[in-house]
Amino acid sequence: MVRELKREDLPYIHQTPAQLFGPSDSFESIESAIFGRKDSLYLIYESTQKKGYMGMHVDLDSADIATLFVHPNHRRQGIGEALIKDAMNRLKIRGIKQVLLEVSIRNHAALHLYEKMGFIAIHTRPNYYPNGDDAQVLTKELR
Repeated sequence: MVRELKREDLPYIHQTPAQLFGPSDSFESIESAIFGRKDSLYLIYESTQKKGYMGMHVDLDSADIATLFVHPNHRRQGIGEALIKDAMNRLKIRGIKQVLLEVSIRNHAALHLYEKMGFIAIHTRPNYYPNGDDAQVLTKELR
């Protein structure tokens, strides 16, 4: 089940080794980044336990996917796809026309998932990540 993130989900976010947040970030900085911004939309996938989450920032008629994390024990089970589908539906209701994201060109699983979900590559950002990896910029038009 996909639902909007609540404050009681923050310990799960804080302990995950995701790209945007991780255990080295303070609990307060994560809380501020998620709940301190009016333009944020964070979703979590939960059944018997929390399995992943997704965060987006909305600006007028477009949105940027800031993070998509699925716990390694639950990957390849449709959780990322469920989060993306739910997010796209919520964004359409809000009148969002376009979604953008950056993903490492080495993250083949994520690239495959985003392409499967209808995202198309529009640009490469050289040395985008701290480790020197390039980022592929992807977009999807919402109709």
